[in-house]
Amino acid sequence: MKRTGLVLAAVLGLMACGGDDGDGGGSPGGGSFGAIASSIAMPTGTVDMETVPVIADEFEKVRSGSAGGERFEQSSQNIMMNCPAGGTSNTSVSGNQNAVTGNTTYDNCCYASADCCISGDSTFYAAAAGGESSYMQCIEYAVTTTCGGSSVNVDYEGCVSNTGAWTYVVRIEGETFAVSGNYSGGNGTLEIRGANGNYSCTYTNGTGSCTGDGSFSF
Repeated sequence: MKRTGLVLAAVLGLMACGGDDGDGGGSPGGGSFGAIASSIAMPTGTVDMETVPVIADEFEKVRSGSAGGERFEQSSQNIMMNCPAGGTSNTSVSGNQNAVTGNTTYDNCCYASADCCISGDSTFYAAAAGGESSYMQCIEYAVTTTCGGSSVNVDYEGCVSNTGAWTYVVRIEGETFAVSGNYSGGNGTLEIRGANGNYSCTYTNGTGSCTGDGSFSF
């Protein structure tokens, strides 16, 4: 299908109020569409019975941010938005029909209430459908949210495929894992890629099993 432009989502996120303090998966290490996609394709960590519970916990922190935002058809523009409960977000987008880069800066941007706010930056990189990559958009996210007096750092990167499925880069002690799926409160199913292969892991009350390029319980 021929496109006249890229449709982008400027990601606005806010961690759930009362969330645990944590690094949300480690500091982003992308810097470009290709770098983030490569981190997903070539993770460095070992998937085993010790790492999979930690991977799930970090994945849950990443997914606890709720994404929303505006959609843009034009190739370049600057958008200043007033946040619902005070503060602003400022998005700058530039590029063409083949590739777009944008940055959003959150300046004490408050959502549900004036004491639930976000500050920091996100950078997104988008490519036209039909290119060499199976991803349409990758994003780096580095913000601090303050909600009810508690602060949480959210640092992650990830890419969304042409089908709308997200894969996140999870970092644990300097090693990376590519993770997708659903997990909450000790339960769910995750697809995890590490340096030692691909695994499908099922969690029930924090325990479970993994199958794929090897099998084990945890």
